[in-house]
Amino acid sequence: QNDPDLFGRFISPGVFCASDRNGTSVCRGDSGGGMYILAGDRWELRGITSFAGLSETGSCDTKKYVVFTNVAHFYGWIKRLTMGGGEQDVDVPKRISEMKCQEYAKLAEKQPNGV
Repeated sequence: QNDPDLFGRFISPGVFCASDRNGTSVCRGDSGGGMYILAGDRWELRGITSFAGLSETGSCDTKKYVVFTNVAHFYGWIKRLTMGGGEQDVDVPKRISEMKCQEYAKLAEKQPNGV
């Protein structure tokens, strides 16, 4: 309802929208951060920040909802990976930063002066 053109394309059992709409929200650089809820006497990870809508000027819009990855939906998969035995079945590509870091390290090895 907040922005059906944006959010409607992404809503599935694997994600959910949330917001306090009180002027606080996520912004650039917050992706991957956790959304925690208080469950009894402990905090539980409920979602992982995915993305949010932008204002008309292209800045973060604190009045729009945020899309989070639904951790509960992926709990079984997470448990299999973290409890062992499943990691070899998952093909996780390297991040660009990892690839560039390796590339730059090789360049430094080829030229002893580092130039």
